[in-house]
Amino acid sequence: MELGINPDEYEQFHYVVPRVGVRGFGENKQYVFKKSRHLWHEGNFNRHVCESAFDFLFRFITARERRRRADDFVRHHPLDKITFIQDSAVYEARDQKAIVRNYRVGQEVFAIALPYVDGEWQNHGEELILTTIYDGSDEILGYIRKADVIVTPNVSRGEAEREV
Repeated sequence: MELGINPDEYEQFHYVVPRVGVRGFGENKQYVFKKSRHLWHEGNFNRHVCESAFDFLFRFITARERRRRADDFVRHHPLDKITFIQDSAVYEARDQKAIVRNYRVGQEVFAIALPYVDGEWQNHGEELILTTIYDGSDEILGYIRKADVIVTPNVSRGEAEREV
């Protein structure tokens, strides 16, 4: 509202893009960046929604430029627990030729914002999913087979921080 942005348009924008907000005031003010798995829902991918989001973003950036700040950003990413239900791997590319890391049945890792909503994958029937996986202190970008894993969405922050 400080930037002259309509709050309803702001909410509509955040149905399809990550949420950005403000935490605190004065010297302690921080911008918050929060992703949600619902952003990838296939119903949000149409021309009208994309044009509206682009138009809003352009007006938002223009308003921000008029009010320059050096505030900090805090990023929150939902973490999902992946449990392997059969021996599998993380692959470097879709062709599944180069293996980045192998996993055994029962192993658990964490991933960021999988396109997994209401117990269903949202990547239009693809066999593989590209994700960032946290395995101990390692961060792995690669493809996994959806049929090889069970996803536990939005694990508690404390549980994820102990593992990641």
